[in-house]
Amino acid sequence: MDNHIHLIWKPTQLYSLKHTQLSFMKFTAQRIKQDLELNHRAVLKHFLVESKDRMYQFWKRSSLCINLYSNDIIAQKLNYIHQNPVKAGLCNYPENYRF
Repeated sequence: MDNHIHLIWKPTQLYSLKHTQLSFMKFTAQRIKQDLELNHRAVLKHFLVESKDRMYQFWKRSSLCINLYSNDIIAQKLNYIHQNPVKAGLCNYPENYRF
């Protein structure tokens, strides 16, 4: 999608779903910031925030984390992910969406 991402992952016994999500968000935010600092300094300013714990914000604070507790729910969410670019008008068929 052009402004958000959908992921399906399986937590391990050591790390909960929420911990996995937070780790992913922290790691990717750091990498995005590094890339912008090196290659796109003018773009970095668009992510500035007035926050006590950070200068930049790349992910929404209220990102949604859903427990996929059954095969039916997994199939439903996977279908939603595949149909999302079609609904958004980015392609005519799910298999035509590049990502």
